[in-house]
Amino acid sequence: MPARPIVGGMWGTSRLALYRLDGADGAALESRSGPGVSRMLGANFEDVLFDRCAGWLEQAPGAMIVLSGMVGSTVGWLDVPYLDCPVELTDVAARCKAFRSRGHRIHIVPGLACTNALGAIDVLRGEETELLAWLEHSQWADGRGAAPLPSRACVCIPGTHSKWVEIEGGRILRFLTGVTGEMFDVLSANGVLTSPAGAPVRRPGKSFMDGVTRIAAGPRFLLSHLFSVRSRVVRGQLAAEEAPEFMSGLLIGADVAGALAALEWTGESGVVPVIGAPELAERYVRALEHHGVAAVAADSEPLASRGLFLIARHLGGGRLA
Repeated sequence: MPARPIVGGMWGTSRLALYRLDGADGAALESRSGPGVSRMLGANFEDVLFDRCAGWLEQAPGAMIVLSGMVGSTVGWLDVPYLDCPVELTDVAARCKAFRSRGHRIHIVPGLACTNALGAIDVLRGEETELLAWLEHSQWADGRGAAPLPSRACVCIPGTHSKWVEIEGGRILRFLTGVTGEMFDVLSANGVLTSPAGAPVRRPGKSFMDGVTRIAAGPRFLLSHLFSVRSRVVRGQLAAEEAPEFMSGLLIGADVAGALAALEWTGESGVVPVIGAPELAERYVRALEHHGVAAVAADSEPLASRGLFLIARHLGGGRLA
């Protein structure tokens, strides 16, 4: 029997990433993008999805559609309840919520909830899908170079809201969220600290590491250090075009320092995988290494599409009946 076609989507706060997946092995055959949940501009989810999938579904009758991320939140298409941690990631697929739209069956992946290391309620959506693929990758034993899955791991997933996830024995125990990316965007777009036109897009350099170093020495003084982005430019100690780099170092450095302290993670605790866009992941790797913690970057894009495939396969998307 032929493999069932699969369309997977990571529908986050700022971006929709859609993948046409091979139903047999999960290879991403084609990808498309669209607006995130916060950037719909009055459009409805059904129209956006089927507009972006134009051509795919007509050529693939019976395709399974799996969506993850903020699309399953209270501001998304369908509110899918969170799963409480600790949780086995295989349970994530079992708790997907299904409905029909335009003759297609759509599955939305639930997010996760926990009480974090600071004693506060914490939630995530979308990252669980990437973690599912990372766990599979970490357990490969066929010579492809992956390390065996450690008994305890800390995984960093930076983005608009960074996630620091504690995993033990293949289960997510809890996680800690930082609003690092959102803070950078808000501070860049408002006020006088820096300019959005100068947002960092290149590899982290001296100004970035200067920010990481300064905040590592006094993480309690983040607010005062942030003002120094402005004062250093005014007094000629920092070039205006380097201000976003310095601010990025302060914010990411504070995120890293706070998470390591809250999770009690040190250089002896193990390597921290950083799952994210390559440029952003490299910044976190550099900041972690400054604290003596080994880290390795992993591109989130292939992990996202792989995780969506694994969920579809668990739901019965492997073969047509």
